[in-house]
Amino acid sequence: AMTPQNLDVGGSVYYLSESEGWASGSVVRLDGTKIVVTPDGGGGAELSLSKSEVQIKGRLAKDGVKDMMALDILHEGAIQENIHARYQRDEIYTMVGPILISVNPYKRLPLYGDDVMRRYAAAGAEAITTLDPHVYGTAAAAYAQMSARGTNQSILISGESGAGKTEATK
Repeated sequence: AMTPQNLDVGGSVYYLSESEGWASGSVVRLDGTKIVVTPDGGGGAELSLSKSEVQIKGRLAKDGVKDMMALDILHEGAIQENIHARYQRDEIYTMVGPILISVNPYKRLPLYGDDVMRRYAAAGAEAITTLDPHVYGTAAAAYAQMSARGTNQSILISGESGAGKTEATK
């Protein structure tokens, strides 16, 4: 088993890549304070990296789980791989516990409409745990909590220009 203190030869890792953010590779050897990694997919030269440039690769992120709290390892590399796997399937929403992450698909997807909104509204506070991640689930859960407890709720929408904040607010 690999742990952050014990990277084994042959183990799967993420390494910090200038072009891809976190990329996948395999440990070839340990060379003093350096970890020598070969990129997955072949064709890449061996990379000699410091421990801070390498993260253990878990088993679940490649499948794109809907709530990243279920990942066996949670760090930047796993987050990037998980969100990318879901994005490839047009699943643009991913949860991290009560936090919803949204990725702009830059195309129209059949994710909105009155029927979808009614389904999430009917689920109420359970929408964020029983249905697929969606901005409607966050809104339904907040409204249900506000109604049940009589307390104020806040939803923070944050992101870079063009990230989809306006669409999420609608």
